[in-house]
Amino acid sequence: MGEIYKRASQVLIWLGNDSPEIGLAVKGFEILADELSTSNASLKRWDPQILEWDRRLSRKRSEDAQPEPEPELFEEDFESLLDGSKLESRMPILFEGTGISDTLLSYEMNLIYDRTWFSRLWTVQEVALAAKATLFCGRHELDWPRFAAVMAMLKSHLLRTHAYMRNPEAILGACSVIETRALYRLISSSKQDASAAQLSRFNRIVEIIRSQKCTDDRDRIYGLLNLRSPGTPLEIQPDYSKAVSFVYLDYALKSLEQGNVEILYDAGNWYREATGGFIILSASEALPTWVPDFRKTSVRNRLPWLRHASDQSCYQASQAS
Repeated sequence: MGEIYKRASQVLIWLGNDSPEIGLAVKGFEILADELSTSNASLKRWDPQILEWDRRLSRKRSEDAQPEPEPELFEEDFESLLDGSKLESRMPILFEGTGISDTLLSYEMNLIYDRTWFSRLWTVQEVALAAKATLFCGRHELDWPRFAAVMAMLKSHLLRTHAYMRNPEAILGACSVIETRALYRLISSSKQDASAAQLSRFNRIVEIIRSQKCTDDRDRIYGLLNLRSPGTPLEIQPDYSKAVSFVYLDYALKSLEQGNVEILYDAGNWYREATGGFIILSASEALPTWVPDFRKTSVRNRLPWLRHASDQSCYQASQAS
């Protein structure tokens, strides 16, 4: 399937059926995306008086108006998608008071990012490998780059301010998919054979989608192999006859052999599920302490300072390539 997504000129992502509120939710995303696409935040969508002035000015200019050029495409800025604070800073006026939270609530934007498509592991490659992607919900559509930019900005705002937003976990889950695409596009666009940087990005992909759902836990590694670039020094062949513990051990060992010591951030049993002070693991689940359990949330997501430090390492590797 990976080759199909890679070779397709466009991938259409079906989120589910329409509802009376979906059109309003899509409009909310479009409004925020339009604001992000301008260098200075516009107030015309938020102030009725300014909106009326804008309409009058448009009517006055219509007499000698020239044909408008085709609108420029909303290009993806992959570095900004990985660090939403860069997007957040473009819209200072919308962050005064409860501007962003009010927008989410009034336009019910959660009806888009709440969709189950964003929680499934195997859907990640659909958008990551696509040259162009468009979201469809019933008869409504939303361009992926616009959706991704708004979501990255919302995540940054949520983590910074802890503002009230509907289903914040769904925001983080959708952003995991967005960040996976951004990391993969950075991997595939690397012009130099910087294998260390490519492996660092791929390992980051494996980590950030650990909350995604799948029916076979071996797919937490095997389901992502299509997101490697040819230069990624990680030779793994899917073998579903192997136990889950072997798949995770094999991945960790080969990553360490390539110098990826960051995988040891998840070393140890201290953060795994425990009952009465004892780790409860079946024989098939048992893992050495230095092997991450990819069925659990990454320790980096539990310790913000560690996530920041490791992200900086990943970005520095990106710049080196």
